[in-house]
Amino acid sequence: MKQANHLEPLGHGGYRQAVNRQLLSLMIQSQFPAGHRLILSNLAKQLDVSITPVREAMVDLAALGMVEIRPNRGAVTRAFGPSQLLEIYQLRRILEVEAIRGACGKVSTSMLQELNAQLRDIQNMTKAASSQMAIETDRRLHELIAEHCGSSRLCEEIQRYGILMQAVRDVLGNRNQIQKRAVIEHQQIVQAILANNPQRAAELMTTHIDRTGQQVAAILWPNQKPRHAN
Repeated sequence: MKQANHLEPLGHGGYRQAVNRQLLSLMIQSQFPAGHRLILSNLAKQLDVSITPVREAMVDLAALGMVEIRPNRGAVTRAFGPSQLLEIYQLRRILEVEAIRGACGKVSTSMLQELNAQLRDIQNMTKAASSQMAIETDRRLHELIAEHCGSSRLCEEIQRYGILMQAVRDVLGNRNQIQKRAVIEHQQIVQAILANNPQRAAELMTTHIDRTGQQVAAILWPNQKPRHAN
């Protein structure tokens, strides 16, 4: 597990999302205690980037509720554990269930059939070969739903939480038990969209996101119980 003061240099360029992912990964691993002050100049130096993408990342992290911008103190980390993670998955579920209702009938059949074929292929691959493809189809499916939901604001909100989901995947690595179940659930979701059945698609998305959140919390914090879970 990385230490809080160990950040991988990113080099120069527009690395706002990469900064987000590194910091989020450390926060998810509880490497920053609640109330830890994030000094932008120090982070920029460690990451080998200008201070601009670091400052922009703080805005994103504050919008996700991971840091708090305080007068005269700057960005300070907020508490993060299983309860906070499940609250995020609850919000994600609300957003994506609404999105999938709107996306039914709008995503092209050819795109969905291609995804469906990829999901079938993954189930017949070895673990090593299927892992990266499973991650890519996961990302693509959720992107397609967001892009075709019929609401640009809803799409933007889902994309905002997408970077946090990527950080969760970075921390978990290639957990075969999560990926195998997710592939089956994704295939069911794709089939419901193909059938233009928004009610069934919404039910499947609800089950998928709730189950995934519970499973991730249990892996990251095996000895902690969330205060509440919806």
